[in-house]
Amino acid sequence: MTRSRAIAIHLAVAAASVGLAGPADAQPPDPSEATADYQIGSAAWNGLSTLEALARGMGLDVVEERSLDWDDLERGDILFLLYPTNRIDPQNLTTFLHNGGRVLVADDFGKSEEALAALGILRGTGIGVRADQFYDGHSYAPVAHPLIADHPLAAGVGALTANHPSVWNATRGASSVFGFSGGDSSASAVEAGDGRLVALADPSVLINRMLEFDGNLAFSINLLRYLSRAGESERLVILTGDLSLLGQPSRVLGDDERGGMVGLLGDFNRWLLGLNDYLLTDGGMRILAVAIALVCAGFALVWLPRARQAALDGSWTRARGGAAELPTAEQVLAEVDRPGRRSFALPAAILRDSINARLSLLVGHPDPVLRAIPSRVQAVSPWQAPFYPQRDFERLSAAADRLYRSLQEQR
Repeated sequence: MTRSRAIAIHLAVAAASVGLAGPADAQPPDPSEATADYQIGSAAWNGLSTLEALARGMGLDVVEERSLDWDDLERGDILFLLYPTNRIDPQNLTTFLHNGGRVLVADDFGKSEEALAALGILRGTGIGVRADQFYDGHSYAPVAHPLIADHPLAAGVGALTANHPSVWNATRGASSVFGFSGGDSSASAVEAGDGRLVALADPSVLINRMLEFDGNLAFSINLLRYLSRAGESERLVILTGDLSLLGQPSRVLGDDERGGMVGLLGDFNRWLLGLNDYLLTDGGMRILAVAIALVCAGFALVWLPRARQAALDGSWTRARGGAAELPTAEQVLAEVDRPGRRSFALPAAILRDSINARLSLLVGHPDPVLRAIPSRVQAVSPWQAPFYPQRDFERLSAAADRLYRSLQEQR
């Protein structure tokens, strides 16, 4: 069973069972009618005659194309891509947006996934959508509600009714305007300078039968207004199904002029996006890994033997120590006299050694007291030198003076 036939049957069941609760005077479609989806001028349930009438009422010429060159689009054009079954180049879509283009990508299960992912919009399966409300209780018709009430797309729209939709699981850099209670989004908007893009997870929202819902109709009007340039938009260009977009968008359509640093950054950004097209296969990645390993091995063979010729003297540790490296009296005074918060750890260590030398003569022990004061080597160490305040040093100095006088008197 085709998707169009499945939607037709479900809409027929819904219209027959709802009565006055559904779209006004809705007549169930005949599933046997073989009409193509999204046809301009088609008044069938899955046609776009209502959308076309809305656009023409807003002063837009509605044009349907199967193939189009990106640079054929003018500043006043609005581009609709409905359920594309051919791949849309991600770099071209992103460039068109940054050039100031206005575009709708309405797709549930087509091939726009890669292009939208480049803009941070990731598509989910849409199976088992968690929603607070379903149209007439049908699981295939979840009702989305505004997530950003003051967004232009949500003006006057209480609910957006879908039919077999997909969802956006993540919208990094995009605004999720409509969504479901489970956190999934059904309609998101991206703005880049003067460019605007709307990603709609269910293109059937725009067909004739679905526009009989007041919310869907109001959303469609908002959509055309949001993507239009006031007083400038002239055409609505619609491509559906196996559409073909040729060439690359090189024309600036927005208000921002391309030039100078802005143009340079834009070109660099497009170059980075283009790198995504060059993906290595598993075999190619293995070959690249082996080549990188061989280069590193060759570098090691050439460089490492030369490095071993250098003497291992330990100078890289910056270690200091030994009697030969102890500072002179002039260096000690210069260190104490420098401005700022001064440490008297080294003078205290020198005085400690002097006191211990005197006491050791009396008690016959090489280090009888003052173990808390650091040694001279510790005092000049750049890593472990303790701070010794001037007040404590002055107390220690006074105590040493009294000790020396007492020892002198006992001689």
